[in-house]
Amino acid sequence: MGKETDVVRLIDMALKEKKCNMIMLVLPNHMKTVYPALKKATLMTSKGREIITQCVLDSTLRKKGAQSIHTKLLLQMAAKRGNILWAPTYSEAMNTVLDKVMMVGIDGGSKAGTNMMAACGSMNSTHTAYASATKVLGQDKNDQKYQAMLEVTLQCVEAYINRNKSKPKELIVFMNSSPGDQINLYQENYSQKLVQRVQ
Repeated sequence: MGKETDVVRLIDMALKEKKCNMIMLVLPNHMKTVYPALKKATLMTSKGREIITQCVLDSTLRKKGAQSIHTKLLLQMAAKRGNILWAPTYSEAMNTVLDKVMMVGIDGGSKAGTNMMAACGSMNSTHTAYASATKVLGQDKNDQKYQAMLEVTLQCVEAYINRNKSKPKELIVFMNSSPGDQINLYQENYSQKLVQRVQ
């Protein structure tokens, strides 16, 4: 039985016996490759799973400055559970400006022949809570690019509305710059449609 299979089997056994909302694994150095299998096993929506994971190598825990390493791990785990670790302090005037402002970042990429579009959007006025969305594109990704951008952005906006019970007053979108000859396509197929859907 392979190492990846062993990890998946152990996780299956543990989750059958006891419900949990987070799994932390300390891995020996020679088992770095089990990470993808671990993520797949804990995010199997077909089994109703969306378990948060935190992995760390045994050698990392044994490094000098262990206290700072342990603190960082705990902060990462707390953040993954949805806790706000810190937030900037604004003046009253700036708080008024930022109230109901939503920021969304969009990016696309490809790996092993699979093209993806993703967005991440802020959910509160301090921009310390986020929602994300992804979409797999077909082979001809250029024909689907703007529609995919629109879909993942709207998914983030919907998450904002569900959380805050209202639409954002302002929506700021960050993305890679577009070539000059694509600006019109961007405006026609993304920004104008986004404004129409969000208004």
